[in-house]
Amino acid sequence: MNNAAALSFLLISLILGPGVAVTFGQEDSSFADLTAKYEAAVARVKKQYGEEKNTLTNRFLNAWLKAEEELQQAGNLEELLAAKKARESFMENGTLGSGGSEKFSTLREVYMESLRRIEGDEAKAIQRFNSTYCTALEKMAVALTKANKIDEAIAIKKIIDQKTEQNKALQMVAAEDGQTAKPPIGSTRKKDDDFEMETFLVGKTFGFPRQDGVEVYYSFQEDGKALWLGPGNQAIERAYKTTKKPRQIFIWWPERGIDGIGRATLTVEQDGVTAEIYEFSPDRTTKGKLSKSI
Repeated sequence: MNNAAALSFLLISLILGPGVAVTFGQEDSSFADLTAKYEAAVARVKKQYGEEKNTLTNRFLNAWLKAEEELQQAGNLEELLAAKKARESFMENGTLGSGGSEKFSTLREVYMESLRRIEGDEAKAIQRFNSTYCTALEKMAVALTKANKIDEAIAIKKIIDQKTEQNKALQMVAAEDGQTAKPPIGSTRKKDDDFEMETFLVGKTFGFPRQDGVEVYYSFQEDGKALWLGPGNQAIERAYKTTKKPRQIFIWWPERGIDGIGRATLTVEQDGVTAEIYEFSPDRTTKGKLSKSI
C-alpha cells in the first residue's frame, strides 16, 4: 500500500468544544493536503479563542470605566487619575499594573484568571491537533521508510519533533488555566463545621454557565463582599454570608435586599474546586469551578 492509499484510510475527527468540530486526514492524497487541513484546523481554533479574548478584554475595560465613573462621582480625584493612568497603560502595552482600591485589584485578578482559562483551553485544543497531526505523519514516515525514501522520512520526522516540542510548551500554558486540584476543604481541620467558608473564599472566583450558556462569575472579597461579572459589561456588587450548612454561603444583591431577586446559595465540594450554585430565580442548580487564585 503506497502513502496515498494508506492516508486514504485515515479518519481523524476532533471535537474541541461548542461549534468547533474538524475532520482531517480522510482521503488525503498527499502530505500537502494533510498539512493544509491541519493548518486550517489550528487557524480556526486560534480565531475562536482570539474572539473570546477580545470579548473578555472589552468587558474588563468597561467594568474598569464604570469603577472610574464611581470615583469621579465620589470626587476622588487622586484615585481617579491613578485608575485612568493604569487603564491607558493597559490599552497601550497590556500592562495591568498594581495598587488602587480593592475593586480595581479584583478586576485585575478576575481578568487574569479568565485570560489564563481561555489561553489554557486554546493550548489544550492545539495540543490535540498537534498530536493527531503527528500520528498521521508517523504513519507516513513508516511508509516512506519502507519505500526506502529515507530523506523524505527524515524530513517528516523533523516536523514531528517540532510539533512534539511545541506541545511541551503548550502544556505549560495549559497548566496555568486555573484547574489545578486543591487539597480538600478543611483538610487541616477535624470536621466540616469548623471550616470557615468566609476565610476560604476570600480572593477566589467562581465561574459557571448562566441559563443561556453565557459564562458569569462571582469574585469574593473580604467582609462578606462579592463582585458579579456578567454579559453586557456588567460589574455588580453582591454580599454573602455563611449558612448553617457546612461549606455553604448565601449570596444576595444588597440593593434588592436579602429576600430580593438575585438570591443564591453556593456549596463547595470536598475537593475545594468544584462548587454548586442554586439560584432561587430561576429555580436552577448549576455546577462550576472555583479558581486557584483571586
